[in-house]
Formats: sequence, structure tokens, C-alpha cells
Amino acid sequence: MNWPKTSSIFPSSDRTDLRPGSIVRIFAPVAGKEKYQLCLSLPAPDGAAARFLFLNSEAKFKDHYVVDNSRVPCLPPSRTGETCFCFTSIIRMSDQQLQVMRPTSMGEIDLQLAVDLRAFADTVRALAPADMKLVKEALDLIIEDLSIPF
Repeated sequence: MNWPKTSSIFPSSDRTDLRPGSIVRIFAPVAGKEKYQLCLSLPAPDGAAARFLFLNSEAKFKDHYVVDNSRVPCLPPSRTGETCFCFTSIIRMSDQQLQVMRPTSMGEIDLQLAVDLRAFADTVRALAPADMKLVKEALDLIIEDLSIPF
């Protein structure tokens, strides 16, 4: 499935390259700083929220997939030299929340990283079964999209 290149929730003057597989910078008002996340899905016409996996620079839990910073070149280097994909919770954001948090696509994960994340997802135990199913299905679609030759 080819994901649309644009998200209908953002006016053309905003970030129109947000899509599943994007590494996204989001301003988190509660934390008062920018955070990075992997976009799994955009808000759906039926009102379903956009879904993301949180990224961190330090692995604190078993269900974090850790890679060298070089595997995610669109991110600024972290103090640890690592980027952690946190499979401990799914972040859900409505259209309204996304407007407040001002997401910016920094780039996309590559096919090999998507495949590695999908394989790791099979080992994760922290998420509820319904959330794990969602993550696996989203990663499968991202892999499919990245596999289509241009």
C-alpha cells in the first residue's frame, strides 16, 4: 500500500510530508521541549488517532530496540550515541493534539530498520495484545511501502 505523501490534517503551508515511517519532531508542552517519535499511522477519517512510538536516547526497559545513531541519520546525535525505539507504549494523538504539538517530519526510517523493528516487535511483551497487533500491522504496511520501487 502506498501511503499518501500528504496528511489531510495539515494545511499545505505546514508539514505535508508526515506519513507512517516518518521520524517526527513534536513539541511536547508538558515536557516543555521537543521529543522524537516514529509515526505508525495518521489520524483516520473515522476519528481514530494518529499513533506513534516514542524515541529515546537511553534504553531503560527491556522492550526498547536500540540502534546506533548512524541508523537514524535524520536525528541529531544523542548524548549516548544511540537511538531507542520504545515498544513500551503507543502514543495516540488526535487531529487537535497534532495541531498543538506542531509535528515536523525529520525523515523516514529505511527498509532495513523497518524490517528490524518488525522482527523485534515479535519479542515485545510490554504492550497489550491489541496494541501489539496495531504496531505489527503498521510496521508491515511501512515495510510494504518502503519495498515498492520508485
